[in-house]
Amino acid sequence: GTLLRGTFSCAATSILTLEIYMAGAIVPNPKIPYGPERREWRDTVSRFALDPRDNTGKTYLVKPPYKDPIDVYPTLPDQESTHSEFQSKFQVPSSGLLLAQTNEANEKALQRNREYQANFIGYQSNTFFDYSHLKDFLSIHTNNVGDPFTESNCQTNTRWIERNVLDYYASLWNIDWPHVPSGEKYTEEDKEAYWGYCLTMGSTEGNMYGLWTARDYVSGKQLELDEWCDTCTMVQATPVPPANQNALEPVIFYSVDAHYSLPKTVALEQIKTFYQVGTEKYPDECPLSGYKDWPSEVPSIGGPHGPGTVDIEKLKTLVAFFTGKGHTAIVVFNYGSTFKGAYDDVEKAGIAIRDEIMAQSDSLENEFEVCYDDDTNRIVKRLKVWVHVDGALGASFMNFLEMANKHGKTKIEAGPVYDFRLPFVCSITTSGHKWMGCPWACGVFMTRRNLVLKPPSIPNYIGSPDTTFAGSRNAFSPLVLWNYISTHSYDKEVEAVLRCFDYLQYISDELHKIAEEKNLDPKDLRIHITPLALTIRFKEVKTEIKVKYSLGTETVVDNELESDDKEFIYAHLFVMPSTTMNQIREFLQDLRDDDDPFNLKPEPKPEPVRRLATRKPLAKCLMSMPMHGRGYH
Repeated sequence: GTLLRGTFSCAATSILTLEIYMAGAIVPNPKIPYGPERREWRDTVSRFALDPRDNTGKTYLVKPPYKDPIDVYPTLPDQESTHSEFQSKFQVPSSGLLLAQTNEANEKALQRNREYQANFIGYQSNTFFDYSHLKDFLSIHTNNVGDPFTESNCQTNTRWIERNVLDYYASLWNIDWPHVPSGEKYTEEDKEAYWGYCLTMGSTEGNMYGLWTARDYVSGKQLELDEWCDTCTMVQATPVPPANQNALEPVIFYSVDAHYSLPKTVALEQIKTFYQVGTEKYPDECPLSGYKDWPSEVPSIGGPHGPGTVDIEKLKTLVAFFTGKGHTAIVVFNYGSTFKGAYDDVEKAGIAIRDEIMAQSDSLENEFEVCYDDDTNRIVKRLKVWVHVDGALGASFMNFLEMANKHGKTKIEAGPVYDFRLPFVCSITTSGHKWMGCPWACGVFMTRRNLVLKPPSIPNYIGSPDTTFAGSRNAFSPLVLWNYISTHSYDKEVEAVLRCFDYLQYISDELHKIAEEKNLDPKDLRIHITPLALTIRFKEVKTEIKVKYSLGTETVVDNELESDDKEFIYAHLFVMPSTTMNQIREFLQDLRDDDDPFNLKPEPKPEPVRRLATRKPLAKCLMSMPMHGRGYH
């Protein structure tokens, strides 16, 4: 059965709603307890939610619940015994809460998060910050809507502060700055400078914007100004030669250790992976040695237990295959992957790809022709390969390690060059809430100015070009990031980086000591540190320890395991600028005090609530979406 609802307009101010409940339909239950006092939902309803045409007070203008939310929503790990009482404090009836109830709920939320932040070492977030001096900004609406380099009609903004944050990153990432807006001050040399903006989300938004820009750029899309109506129109230029239709179909490449935002972005923006195109157009031509079928993502070195860096030889071979067929390419590199903390060698891989393409055609660019109605035409050149760097964590601190090494402060070799010193790097994104630290997700996206297409619209409403991914943009994040960089000199950043590496080595040494103390084989614990990573991974620990320290986990499938269960679950912790030696020692002591901290004693596994189907659908597979791990942005 189904719920049928029809709405008919009876008059300008009268709406008649008809609901017909069929057998088996979901039936709302207004008697379900709701709110801090656990009164029946119907007793908490505002009078304005009652239908004035029904004198009985039993008909509502809103939908009652059909199940008790407390019974179906997840139980917080520390609230098993008080789940109902705790969750009910945050249920808001239409009649609202008393001020005392609101204050109590806020205090509960604050207390819980403070308790967990005290032991927060499981994710790549710097939690040592205090921006309480900015609290007065919370009573002001600010919005950085539009392009950061053009003033807006919305005058309550922090756009001028945002520009200084962007200049900071432009200098750090070795690209010409400042950005000179188009106009009287703009000269030809300014086209080599940067363009970018501060993200409202984290690096996920940076990936989305970067791949969106890459898709349109490499496929020959062009924005043309219609002077008659003062608008921009997106047009598709014609490949030269026209027979090369593959140039219109970009193919994207990223490794199995890439962040999960990439498969989501690819699906959202309808960019085809090499797996899709290979399976559809070249099903029996996979160029990788030992591969019968196309892999869903570019393999990483060493498989599931390897360091997490992309296999450059396989990447080069795959990209060369598709560019050889006339396709354009988008290549995404990890720079501080979210679980293993791996750094792809952007320089080595980029040079290898460049050399392969040059060997194919002696040119790194495709030509496209834009034709006009007056029988004239224009040739535009576009790169065959767009290189995007997902530096959610690494792009915010690795340059400081390089500085420390070159000044003799450490013998630790800096990571591979990844920034705009490499002429083939087109865009970079990083997260502000990771290395720097912020109360919420934020970040920075940056690209080369000459690679940016003009905006398709310049709305008079906001008075600023609509160049960014979203419309309204968070104006508080640039303020927070600016306050961070204004109080953290390069000297402080170098000290923080070196301290993190010292702590990480200490943890590794102690984990091996714990294994020895408990007569465990370190190989069973699989203690690994990817070179230059700020994270150490090891066998998953007991739930109580995992929850206390907010440890991230990732499940990998290892066909080399002798047991029937081929899954191995890693846990990891991150050493960030906020990580203290007290936190580390308490974590290590908890491992020592537990008889079986790594769950090595076999226990029967409960049946999962939900099993994935093992049969394969007859429809073709479009892409692979990861179900486990891959961290967060």
